Amino acid sequence: MELRSSMAAITQTEIIRSLIGLFEAMDVESAMTYFTEDALCRFGNHPPTVGKAAIASVIEASQLSRSARTSFEINEIWEIDDAVICQMETTHMCDRGKAIAIPCAIVFRMEDDLVREMRIYIDASPLNRKCEG
Repeated sequence: MELRSSMAAITQTEIIRSLIGLFEAMDVESAMTYFTEDALCRFGNHPPTVGKAAIASVIEASQLSRSARTSFEINEIWEIDDAVICQMETTHMCDRGKAIAIPCAIVFRMEDDLVREMRIYIDASPLNRKCEG
């Protein structure tokens, strides 16, 4: 009889779900442990950012920090080779209590169990108009 380990290997999809949970909690410091040292992040049409410290700055300056609270609902998630693709809805609670839902997609490229590339596709203009205006 063969004994099996009680610890199953974690999938890339599970890693990304955990990472998104950290973004939802705005725990940027812990989220950065999921990235390679030279990771690349591209947020919308902004220039790419390289390195954990630079990515942390981008995340903290993004619309996530302009909301009183942000939640993520993953509608679909696909894992293909070294890529994990998330199609989701982000809901932002503005300081005035107004909720704004915005669809987005994020493409993650993995290296072993770490994110080496994160490309975020979102039109954040509704958030800029409704939360700041």
